[in-house]
Amino acid sequence: MNSLRFAVLRHTNHPESPDHYDIVLEESLGQDPEQVVLMKFETIAELNQSGLAIKYGGKVKRRYLQYEGPMNGNMGDVRRVDEGTYRINESYVEFNGNILNGIYLYQTEEKINLTDIERASILRKESK
Repeated sequence: MNSLRFAVLRHTNHPESPDHYDIVLEESLGQDPEQVVLMKFETIAELNQSGLAIKYGGKVKRRYLQYEGPMNGNMGDVRRVDEGTYRINESYVEFNGNILNGIYLYQTEEKINLTDIERASILRKESK
């Protein structure tokens, strides 16, 4: 299972939604860097290390792994607050960052794959 990169962005001043966090996940390795896109998830509740309430927010350009500043179209501003690598399989996502760190289990009865995380709404951190 390969490790891919992720970033957590604090998204403020969005004209249509309250301040929130965006979690962007790199999709694959080995492609032309200009063509790789990220899956974006918007937090529904405050960022919490014990669990994440998220909704799928579409695909964004890879530059958002590193970008900080104003968004195009007056859609607010983003500031990176965490970054690292992640691994995904059919039952969990393992984040290796400063804030998001550890194994987060999907809250679903079915086993899921990479495309199914787009529909996930709750990731609960596995307690040790």
